[in-house]
Amino acid sequence: MRESNVMHSASSSRPLISVYGSSMSTPEDADYASALRIGELIALGGGNVATGGYGGVMEAASRGAVENGGRAVGFTVQGWTMREPNEYLSDNRPSADLYDRLRSLIEGSNAMVTLGGGIGTLAELALAWNHLYMRLILPRPLIVVGKDWKKVINDVRRLLEISDTHMALVEFCDDVDAAVESLRSKGILT
Repeated sequence: MRESNVMHSASSSRPLISVYGSSMSTPEDADYASALRIGELIALGGGNVATGGYGGVMEAASRGAVENGGRAVGFTVQGWTMREPNEYLSDNRPSADLYDRLRSLIEGSNAMVTLGGGIGTLAELALAWNHLYMRLILPRPLIVVGKDWKKVINDVRRLLEISDTHMALVEFCDDVDAAVESLRSKGILT
């Protein structure tokens, strides 16, 4: 197993929680509100958030953290001129490319939480899940939030080779409050 480089905030004492989700969410959307809430709860629980650094869920999680005393690390992509980093980032870490960005979000976290999204979010979840399964990173929580994810993964499980061993690496939570409570119970957040 390759040792992962788990990052912490500037003080090196706050865990970093990667939050995956839609770049398309607006402040009027339920996903945005959930991301704002999880950012807030992570910060109040002594953690910081890491996201892809752009809009939607990434902006909301960053905003929730920063407005509640936490920090927001954004892993953006050099050369992506069609998107601007969100205004709530405490630290923007440009990645060489999309794959470097994904690797940083996975390897640099103490835990990963997936909210609603599209194919990019699905790719983040699948890659993080595979890293855990292949033992490319040290074990850490991978939480998916929302009843829709359980249905999606169960549908995929019927079509692909997804065993009980794979399933044991993913935790399902109905909402962000339950996800944060799980992180507290594991000693990642206070």
